[in-house]
Amino acid sequence: MNHSLVPGRTARASLAFMAMFVVVLAVLAGQATGARTATTLVVQDGEAGNTARIAALKQLDKMFEKANPGVTIKHVSKSYDDLVKTDALQLSGSNPPDVTHVNEGLGDLGQLVKANLLTPLDAYAVKWGWAKRQSPALLTIDGRATPTGQIGSGKLYGIATTGDWVGVFYNKAKMKQLGIAVPKTLAEFETALATAKTAGETPIAFGNLDKWPGIHEFQSVLMAVAPPAQVGNTIFGKPGSKWSTPAVLKAAATVQKWAKAGYYSDGYSGLGYNDATKKFVQGTGVFTITGTWKTGDMASGLKNNVGLMLLPAARAGQAPGALASGGLAWAIPAKAKNRELSAQYINFITSPAAAKVIQAAGDVPAIVVKQKPAGVKGDALAGWAKLSTTNAMAGYMDWATPTFYDTVTAAIQELMAGKLTPAAFAKKLDADYLKFHKS
Repeated sequence: MNHSLVPGRTARASLAFMAMFVVVLAVLAGQATGARTATTLVVQDGEAGNTARIAALKQLDKMFEKANPGVTIKHVSKSYDDLVKTDALQLSGSNPPDVTHVNEGLGDLGQLVKANLLTPLDAYAVKWGWAKRQSPALLTIDGRATPTGQIGSGKLYGIATTGDWVGVFYNKAKMKQLGIAVPKTLAEFETALATAKTAGETPIAFGNLDKWPGIHEFQSVLMAVAPPAQVGNTIFGKPGSKWSTPAVLKAAATVQKWAKAGYYSDGYSGLGYNDATKKFVQGTGVFTITGTWKTGDMASGLKNNVGLMLLPAARAGQAPGALASGGLAWAIPAKAKNRELSAQYINFITSPAAAKVIQAAGDVPAIVVKQKPAGVKGDALAGWAKLSTTNAMAGYMDWATPTFYDTVTAAIQELMAGKLTPAAFAKKLDADYLKFHKS
């Protein structure tokens, strides 16, 4: 027997065993990789049509995937209308998304909480310090609700990545031509409107065919004459609140006066929101009242010739308030299969790192940023910083009851057309509001 062959045979056996061991490890590694790769997080937004925001979200998705190897994000975009019409049915089903946008307000977020369809986020907010990122007013506006569905208090169910506020865009060249300085009080703004009208200009580019823009017009004036907390308390249904107040009557009288004076676009009731905005970008109108989500369009069309300001308060030196909220709030469905990972995703897209991506896309992050660019984009960030610092913001008045959107949009149309007096307007709002809250 050639003993010299034994070591070789042993070596070959060892090599064979090692090879098998490597194969087993590779298989196990492949299985583990497969398991990680199979972790798909389904994220649903309500921003279809908002190209810049969706592009920013897709970039954030890639960043999250890179930071979490093995996670794949499946991103679904819906229109706002589709989102709010289908969310209750979708979230009550057996296969909801892991993370979804929800609309704030009693009729949407409140009803989803009441039906136990959303996951409370308070523990995650404490874990990651969300209260240090966003103002108390914003967290309350965007995501707090009680078990009965009342908004404005209770647990946290939603948090936004962006900050939206409604203000006044103005054409700098037209203002210079007309000798109009940036108004510092509501009275000065009204004087500017009169000057523009006398000069043959359209004072406020406005279209109300879609109905909801009328809320911007009315509530912006209301925020200039009423304390923001008072408006917020009414929207949140605080005991004793109502719409028949001196501030609401004054705001209603002001808006009706502006309509009668011809300060809005000719034929505004039959003019669409996007068409009115497009006309302003093309040079028709000295002012237009809309949200910061239009900042990118304004900057692209009017370049350095457009500015943005908060509608000034009625009293000189008074901090102006505004109709404001985060963008649509991010929430975790109660039936989501990856709730911990979903929470990590929400934490990431509301982080300072994500804020830089959002700002680079020309949007306003919910987090207040220190470095601000020049021009209208800087105006949007500065206004948000002021509102966040002073908590001088209130959500949308149509959140007040499940049917209030229909009530308030119809009432504003009638008010502007002179078919309702300010007192009758406020009474119509209270008929819906008080009936709901008494029940």
